[in-house]
Amino acid sequence: MSRIGVCAIGLANLVLGLCGIARAADAGDNWEQLQQLHPGDKIRVELEGKPGVTGDFAAVTSENLQLVCRRKEQCDLPRTEIRRVWLCRLSGRSRTRAAAPWIGAAAGFGAGFGVGAAWAGRCEGLCVVSKPAAGAIFGVVGAGVGALVGHLVSGRAEAQTVVYHRQPAESGSH
Repeated sequence: MSRIGVCAIGLANLVLGLCGIARAADAGDNWEQLQQLHPGDKIRVELEGKPGVTGDFAAVTSENLQLVCRRKEQCDLPRTEIRRVWLCRLSGRSRTRAAAPWIGAAAGFGAGFGVGAAWAGRCEGLCVVSKPAAGAIFGVVGAGVGALVGHLVSGRAEAQTVVYHRQPAESGSH
């Protein structure tokens, strides 16, 4: 591909990326977007000068956001105190997260095989196993350790999407 083609593709990606950023910046700036939430959706609310609140969405009015807090009690949060609202979702295991134990096992096997073969090479006449056999034994142990580490690291992630954020001009209007 020519330089001009590569530059054109790069420029097109830059323009599309900037359009996406501009669209994302406008995505959560009005109160009416809270209407898209469903009762029971887990949300996190950032408040003005107070600690944030996490709970299940109950309802929204023109002046209040209602959510069910930890002890199943309903909290009414005034619109004037709310700075941001996030919709929280537990994301499923992506392909990368699902592959993490396998990646860990492969890395562990490679490292273990190298250590085992090196160890067998240093004890020349004293070892009862050959380099490949020692490498395989150490490799299997390393694969087990690597798979365990990969599994523990992968976990489940919580994805958060901004549904509402108050514009600076809006803070004194309500």
